[in-house]
Formats: sequence, C-alpha cells, structure tokens
Amino acid sequence: MRRIFIDGGAHKATSVQNFKTNYPDAEKYEIFSFEGNSGFRKHFDEHPDVKLEVALVWTKDGEQTFFNAQNESSSVYKAKAGVAKKVTVKSIDLDNYIKQNFDKQDEIILKLDIEGAEYEVLEHMIKNGSIEYVNKLFIEWHCAKVQEISVKRHLSLLSGLADNNIAPYCWSYTRTKFDDLAIHIRDIARNNNDLANFKKHESTYNEVVARLKEVEASA
Repeated sequence: MRRIFIDGGAHKATSVQNFKTNYPDAEKYEIFSFEGNSGFRKHFDEHPDVKLEVALVWTKDGEQTFFNAQNESSSVYKAKAGVAKKVTVKSIDLDNYIKQNFDKQDEIILKLDIEGAEYEVLEHMIKNGSIEYVNKLFIEWHCAKVQEISVKRHLSLLSGLADNNIAPYCWSYTRTKFDDLAIHIRDIARNNNDLANFKKHESTYNEVVARLKEVEASA
C-alpha cells in the first residue's frame, strides 16, 4: 500500500510546505502536485521529492482555457480570475489519472484548491468512480466566489460526497489543524443578501450537513 497526497492547485508550493510541516506522518506520503501556472514551477526547486506537473486537474486530458492572473485567483472561470490573461494550458483528467496510477488499496489524500473547477472535477470523479479511491478530501470551496456555481449545485455535490462516504475537510495553506468539516454556509453565501435568501435551501443544507457529520463520525 502506498500513501499518496494529490495536490490540486499547487500554487507556489504553499500546500506542499504546509502538508510536510503540519500533517501527521507526512514524510510517509508520495506527493503529486498539479499547477496550471508555469511561472510557479521555480517554487518547487526546494521540493525535489515532489512530482510536479504543470497542468490543470480537470475532466479531460488535453488542453483547457485558463485565465491566468499570476496569483491564487487564476481560474477556468473568467470572472473569478479578474484581470487575467487568457491562455491555453495542459489539462489532466483526474479521474483517469487516479485510476491509471493508483490502487484502491492505496491511501489517497486529495486536496483541491482550484478556484471553482472543484465542482466539475468532483462531479466527474463521482460519476466515473475514482472518488472510491479517495480516503480523505481537503477542499477550498468557491461557490461563494463564482456566480456560475449555484447553491443547488453545491448542495448536490455535498450530497454526492455523502453518498460515497466522503466528508470534505477545510483546506488552507495556513491551516495547521485538519479536522474542520468544509460545510459552512459562508462557502455558499456570496453576501448578506444571499444569506437572507438562504431560507429556501436551509432544510436541504441541514439534511446534507447531518449526513456528512455521520460520515465523519463513522470514519
């Protein structure tokens, strides 16, 4: 059995550094990092053990439009990236990548901080089965920051994770504890007006949160 840390949205190796410094037994994990901005490659020079691929984690192998803002806001979503250069970059079908490179017996930690693309990627993994390879999911959600992603879609994805006994945990490169479930309303609400309109989703939200807490408790 191998121990694997998949780092989706590697940025300037900040997640790698945090994982190595703070995650229990981090030295026992192989690290595979993916980053669409080739300008950040140099930050991995001090991590020669990390297998870095300059590519986006996505739903297909090939190429994908990417709005490169030269910072952590770069995204496949133009509005999310803000002032950015439209480029075409290599993309990796994460579902296929996991199936082709790892076994279900491996221990896989998946971290995604990919500025909105986590919805497409996780939906694709659930549909095609590679989510079954994942033992732990760390995520930074971007529903509250990407207008194209609806509350309904966010809650549907949370429900899909619960169906597969996966509880999402909060990720930040500054976080030193790794046990906070990523199930907060502020992941969804973009502003106070969104909070006021949240009532129509509240029962669905409470139901899926209860299910995810059960998943966490049974882990």
